Amino acid sequence: MAAVRALQPGSEFGGFRIEAVEREAVFRARDEHREVALHVASEPPAALATIRFLERARRLRSIQHPHLLAVYVTEMLDGHCVAITQAPPGRRLDRMRPECVAAIRTVRQVAEAVDALEAAGAEPPPLNATRIWVDEHGDARLDGLDAHAAPHPAASSSAALAHLLRELQPRRRRTLEPILTRATDGAYLSAGQFAGRSRRSNLNAAETER
Repeated sequence: MAAVRALQPGSEFGGFRIEAVEREAVFRARDEHREVALHVASEPPAALATIRFLERARRLRSIQHPHLLAVYVTEMLDGHCVAITQAPPGRRLDRMRPECVAAIRTVRQVAEAVDALEAAGAEPPPLNATRIWVDEHGDARLDGLDAHAAPHPAASSSAALAHLLRELQPRRRRTLEPILTRATDGAYLSAGQFAGRSRRSNLNAAETER
């Protein structure tokens, strides 16, 4: 894994040229045909953590969702197990200025992606700004893979979504508070329900402000 950690923009890896380090063991890269993201497993191919990572990558490959980064294929590159995924579009959320983020829309779209993951039987990844990208149209993409650690969700996906929204938008519309309180107080609220209620809350608030 030391060789993987040493990869920097301009390095060559398995026929790809590294263009950027997105986070630990995740690289934006390009070959002669396309730009992708490489998720490089941190353990040897036979290790249990790598087997679980590959199983998750194969499961996510079957999920097609507009707010989830697509998984294309898993391969062996330079002796490492690698998942090749859609290149993240736009900018990573933690690198954006708060005033440039439509927080409610972003979290709602992430909630829709989490709902798709859970419907396919896949646990959501940690829901933080380092694995969410926002494109030029304001649409969010969630990276559902993690090559170096098992997913460790909060008590519930809705609680994690509520925490994310509170981080992105400390001052919120009052219409959102009942949803956030229910999500964080332990009442059952699926990611899909969180997305739907936040959408309705936002629409109701907009109507009230007219």
